[in-house]
Amino acid sequence: MRKKELKNKLASTEILFHSVSSLIERSKQLVAVTVNTESVNLYRNIGKTIKQNILQNKRSEY
Repeated sequence: MRKKELKNKLASTEILFHSVSSLIERSKQLVAVTVNTESVNLYRNIGKTIKQNILQNKRSEY
């Protein structure tokens, strides 16, 4: 291959790499947001269950 062809191929490969990297990073961000949201929902539901079943909808005494 000629130098120009090699440079073009390298540039193409770099563009592809950055595109794939961007997709991976975006997915990682979405996963983090989803996990955080579900964690909040889980803890809220745990609190609700404790309040309903153990405290019988009353406030706990301190």
